[in-house]
Amino acid sequence: MHKVKEYEDLKRELENGELTQKGFDAKVKKLLVAEETDDVKPGPSNTFLSAAEAFGKAKKLLQPQVKKKQFPLCEKLVDHGKSLVKIRMAPMEWKPRTKKRSGHYQKLIMEETPPRLILKGHETYDDLVNTGKNSFWPDEIEGSEFTLCHVDGTRWTKEDFYKEFKTVSDIPNPWKRTLYIGRREIEVVCLGDGSCTLDEIPETGVNDCESGDLDEIPETGVAEDVADKLEGDDASFIALDLSMAVEYIHSQSIIHQDIKPANVMVHHPSKKAVLTDWGLANIRDTVMLRKGSRFTTEAVGPTGGTYLYMAPECLLNFEEASWQTDMWSLGVTFLELLTGSVPWVVNKQRELAALLVIKTPPHALAHLSERYSYLSGLVDYEASSRPTASDVVQLIKSGLDLSGRYGYSW
Repeated sequence: MHKVKEYEDLKRELENGELTQKGFDAKVKKLLVAEETDDVKPGPSNTFLSAAEAFGKAKKLLQPQVKKKQFPLCEKLVDHGKSLVKIRMAPMEWKPRTKKRSGHYQKLIMEETPPRLILKGHETYDDLVNTGKNSFWPDEIEGSEFTLCHVDGTRWTKEDFYKEFKTVSDIPNPWKRTLYIGRREIEVVCLGDGSCTLDEIPETGVNDCESGDLDEIPETGVAEDVADKLEGDDASFIALDLSMAVEYIHSQSIIHQDIKPANVMVHHPSKKAVLTDWGLANIRDTVMLRKGSRFTTEAVGPTGGTYLYMAPECLLNFEEASWQTDMWSLGVTFLELLTGSVPWVVNKQRELAALLVIKTPPHALAHLSERYSYLSGLVDYEASSRPTASDVVQLIKSGLDLSGRYGYSW
């Protein structure tokens, strides 16, 4: 009975925290070994219990006392439920159209098999696209557009996706299916034409006019595929972008000297326009030259332009480019953009020169809406009468809903 009392004392000490589980097990083991020694008569093979026998007896005795969970669990268990789904996603890259097949998305060969993704099940089309682009192209998101694709490389549009499923959990057996995410660089086109080759009119120095070698002017104008995609006030907002670009470079004493549709790039989705090709740009009033006791400022950079867009004073009188000549070129570019026709209906450069000599207004003005009547001032033969870029920006802004386009006005 004293050993039962000792066991109860050990049990109470364990419950009160006075004894550790390890110490309790060791003392109970000694107690069991001593009990077996007292009950069994001395013999050659039963003097002591083996370690296996002692451990087995202790385990049976202590079975009710051992806690099933030895490690603490978090108080709030996460209930994942049955909404979690596994999917596999693989990348595709856009391949342009060729003579043999149309454009399509092509699978990328990866070094490792794409791991399965665990989703919550409520992800929509946009969530899947964002997951894919952040997984495969985290550093190439800008300048690209992304979409879900079918296994054959065709685009799986959002409209088609929602016709079948609302979320990823609605896809039958998504863990058996691979979802493809396609990446395509955003297409930026030239305002002049689809291939940006309007430089067929040679860029030339104004002094080349003295030779009298005036070749034919190739047909030019705003590309039809670009014009067809301009809706509503898109053309006016493109004109605003260009005007603000010219306003800025003029504030920095820079003259572009070759503004024309071929040097304007338009971003298709947003219709954002960018002025490019600064090879003929001139810097004014930035270099001081000493002539005797006087300091003078000189223009830095080449001289020239494209005949069809050059101001008459540069083409006929060989004057240096100035802010006013840029405004003439900007006005002629606007005429093509807003009317869809070339500013001059001529076949040869000598015909253009003859029209400029007699101060003939650009032919495209006849097709211009009264809404854009301010353009007539940009193509004024009197350079001092042409408005500045800042004036043009204010005129264009006054006729546009800036808040509806950008969400704010300035």
